[in-house]
Amino acid sequence: MSRSERPALTISSRILNFALPILVITVAVLIRILMSHNMRLIIHTDSISFLFLRELDTVRTPGYPLFIEGLLTLNDLLSLTIEHIRVIVLGQLGLGVLNSFLIYRLAEKLTENRIFATIMGVAYNFNYFVVGFELQVMTETLSLSLILGLLLLSADLFRKNVSTAFLAGTLSVLLIYTRATYLLFFAAIPFVVFAGYLPLSKSRDFLRKTAPVLAVFLAVNIAGITAWSLRNKLSYGYFGMSTLMPYQLRYFTNPLFKVFPPSGNPILDRTAEIYAEEFAATGWTSETVSNFHLRLSKDMNLTDAEIAKFFMKANMRLIRSYPGEYIKQLPDSFLSYYRQYSPYWATHNNPILLRGRGLLPALFRTFFEFYLKLFTTPLGLALLLVAAPVVLLTGTFRRKEKFVGWLLVTAAIHYNGFVSFLSTNAGLNSMRYRAPVEPLILLMFYAAVFFLGCFALEAAREKRRRKRGAVKKDIP
Repeated sequence: MSRSERPALTISSRILNFALPILVITVAVLIRILMSHNMRLIIHTDSISFLFLRELDTVRTPGYPLFIEGLLTLNDLLSLTIEHIRVIVLGQLGLGVLNSFLIYRLAEKLTENRIFATIMGVAYNFNYFVVGFELQVMTETLSLSLILGLLLLSADLFRKNVSTAFLAGTLSVLLIYTRATYLLFFAAIPFVVFAGYLPLSKSRDFLRKTAPVLAVFLAVNIAGITAWSLRNKLSYGYFGMSTLMPYQLRYFTNPLFKVFPPSGNPILDRTAEIYAEEFAATGWTSETVSNFHLRLSKDMNLTDAEIAKFFMKANMRLIRSYPGEYIKQLPDSFLSYYRQYSPYWATHNNPILLRGRGLLPALFRTFFEFYLKLFTTPLGLALLLVAAPVVLLTGTFRRKEKFVGWLLVTAAIHYNGFVSFLSTNAGLNSMRYRAPVEPLILLMFYAAVFFLGCFALEAAREKRRRKRGAVKKDIP
């Protein structure tokens, strides 16, 4: 390359650095403008409990309510509209634009190819299952934003300064506050990074440089978890992030309460007895929990935290007493989490955005049908969950920064899956819990295809070069 060509390439590179992210953001904005014309705002039963930050009980954590409170405060200051639900959804559409850009940045970081990253940033917007959550008051869109931000920072966590660690720790705390199932993920991140950098991470120099960064990251997480746990203790007598888990586990144990083995603890035994009676009366409906909660509160004078405590003990006792009944449900729970694919959670907008006429519905349908085949067929799941990670991790093993990045993405995907299918029985909720990591699953799939394509192209070029070289040798 001549010297005169280098400045031109540098200028071209700078233009691409600026233009491609702008392109991703512009496409994301235009798509959401088209969506907002006819969108139907969706409020589920769970949505109501997120709307009142000051009234949160021990079940809900404050991340999503803080996001809502911030949007509504800004709206009140600017006197934009009295339609608060519309403000929340517009805020989430803004998060959707941010997520498109974050997918672009993560893809660029892990593949070092801006064109591929641009395609990923644009393609994100056509995943109707994921984008559909932006139109409803639910935590999935914000969770994805925090996961993507955390992964971008964590890939460089031990190669940056303490300010990066503080920011990563803050995002991790906000993720836990938004989705309490990520409570232990912060502890997995240093382990994954250390494992990825082996054998380098064994050296004293590596440990000396990373110890302050690691200490700040862990300290921020522990402080955030402790702060909300103390709030629950002082307000409700419960030290912990959330009391949701026993109400999740009941989907595994519901039929077993009628054969609850006596524990010798009269409160625990009575808790199980009352739940068995209510389940026999109203079955798998939310009315069962409501009536059960009311009876324990009224007849036994138990607080919300005490009810959750004894209900958790009852669930765990049933799982320990009948482990086979629990274990035999796990395969269905696993398949329900990974293998389901439907537009159920955005059902109110299906006629307009998925089945309607026009370019946008056509694109949504095309991608939806492709992803349906990927997630619901054995071959598709094998490609998504086995082949893609193997290709990326083996292909980048010697390039430690990229290897650690893909290792963290894999860890985020399967941590979420592991917690979800162990704590929630098969059902539509399992599909919803996959939503914040589905873009990561698809990113790994597309990146593996891109990686193999580049490898095949380079192999073909090398073959042609060798062939030309052999021909030249034969010419006298």
